Formats: sequence, structure tokens, C-alpha cells
Amino acid sequence: TLAMFQRHRESAEVSRRGQELSRRLGAPGFEIFHAGNEASSLAELGRYEDSEAIAREGLSKAREMKTPPAICNNAAPLVMALLARGRYGEARELMDEIMPLARGLGGNEFLSLGLLLEANLEWARGNLNAGRQAISEAADMVLETPTVWHVAVILSTAAHLLPKERVEALLERVRPAEQDPAFEVLVAEAEGVLSGDAERFKRAAEIYASLEMPYAEARCRLEAGELDRAREIMDRFGLHEGPLGTRLRQLEASA
Repeated sequence: TLAMFQRHRESAEVSRRGQELSRRLGAPGFEIFHAGNEASSLAELGRYEDSEAIAREGLSKAREMKTPPAICNNAAPLVMALLARGRYGEARELMDEIMPLARGLGGNEFLSLGLLLEANLEWARGNLNAGRQAISEAADMVLETPTVWHVAVILSTAAHLLPKERVEALLERVRPAEQDPAFEVLVAEAEGVLSGDAERFKRAAEIYASLEMPYAEARCRLEAGELDRAREIMDRFGLHEGPLGTRLRQLEASA
């Protein structure tokens, strides 16, 4: 829940405590799942090396235990870290492993989030049709359930890849939750994509900064035209080889 509300520093700490407690109780399955949660929050905080190390260890153990939920939960943050830094080939290999498992598990927690990763990876690799297909399937899934967060988390990608009317249907579900910054920021970014309004991107970037989410902040700084500020973040976190680097070079070329 902390991670859903973008409180990733606290989420990572709680996940670490959960691992320690599960270890003392002799519950390795829970320990590995908590590791994936920690790795996910660390990736959002830009701590990619730490996230990758924890996720790789958890993934290795999950494979040994043959537990699909833990495999998916540790592979997902590893894909996030690889994608952010442009290591698309390895990310694709992991997705080929986990997507059949995610489809077997079903539901928003595994399949819709897996489809979001699939969409972002294929978009980054230049396979727009595959990206659209994945995020379209995710949108269909989340709109069939009462969830708000699973709708909110796909908004940015959906706004880039899906028709405006479909994105508006997603926004309609999320707007009542805008009083919380974790949801306001996702709405603001999606509205920025649809409208091209730099002020919406600036607002989203400021919220992401307050939530300590550097990748998302840099993404919005780029679209707000704040290239120098985006470049500083990208330098600090090693993001020039990933999708943000590609976008920065596009914007510089068109300036």
C-alpha cells in the first residue's frame, strides 16, 4: 500500500523488515516476495544497483522454489532497472520468461502490471504496435475491475500509445482520487501528454520530485522543456542509454 501511494522510501524499509521477520519465521516464500517489493521501491527511488542486486538474488531463489508469484515479483523491478538504463536485450529475455507466468496467474497484480512493462519495453525498442497491443490489453483489464491504482499506474503509457477517448475513460476512473499526490501526479502527466501543456508536465515533475521518483521526474522535465534539469537527473542516475536518453536526443535535434 505504501508503494501504491508512491511512498517508496518507507515501503522499501517495511519490505526489508518483512524479509527479516519472514527469515526468522522460516517462511522463505514470503521473504522472497518481500525482496521483490523492496527492489521495486528502490528502482523507483533511482537506486538501480541496489534494486538489481536484490531482485537478482530473489529471482534466483524464486526460480529454485518454482514459485511463479515470487518470480514475477522479482523479475519486474529487474526489468524496470534494465529498461531505465537501456539494457533492452536482457529485459526482453526476462519478459519472455515471466509473461507466460503472469498470464497463468492472471489479475491486475501480475498480468496488468506485466503488460505495462511489456508496453514500455516494446515502445522503447521501437515496436509501437506491440506496445499499443500490450497497454490496450492492460486498459481493458483494469477497467473491468473496481481498482483505481492499477488504472492510475498505466495512465502515462496509455496516454502516449492509445487513442484519446480511451485515455479519457481511464482518467475518469482516477480523477476522484486526485486529492492524494500519488494520484494527482499520474493524472497531471497523462493530461500533459493529451494536451501538450508544459504546465501540466511541470506540475507532475514537481510532485515526482517531492515523492523522490527521479526517473519519472526527468521524464516530465523533458516534456516540460526543462532539458537542463532533466539532463542533471539523467547524469546522476545513469539514464542516458535508456528511453529518456532517446527522448532527450530527439528534443535536442528538434530545438
